[in-house]
Amino acid sequence: MFAFGVTELEPVFLSILSQPTFDELKRLAKLPEEKFEYKEDLWVRTVYEFASAYHQAVIGRDHIVQALVPLFRGRAHTFLTENRDASADEVEANIESLCKTFERDRPYLLESWQGRK
Repeated sequence: MFAFGVTELEPVFLSILSQPTFDELKRLAKLPEEKFEYKEDLWVRTVYEFASAYHQAVIGRDHIVQALVPLFRGRAHTFLTENRDASADEVEANIESLCKTFERDRPYLLESWQGRK
């Protein structure tokens, strides 16, 4: 679903995402499943760009939310794969790492939010 979504929603993504983010998603979409990894840095950037696009209503907000679905599924796949054999403490540490990435990259959200991406 991830690869299909990236291909089919390209015009939508180009109105929501920065070119570097979209280019990285296109690269991921070409990978075989066993090599697919939607890293947290890219996920955070993606979420922040979607949030900014929603705030600015660059296209219909329903379309923005729906366009995030295949990307979310890709990130969920990575999370489940990374944590398949993890202990509860390891899963918690991985979630904390993601939270720290969101906090670290907050200035990017603020720039995007103000339309300077």
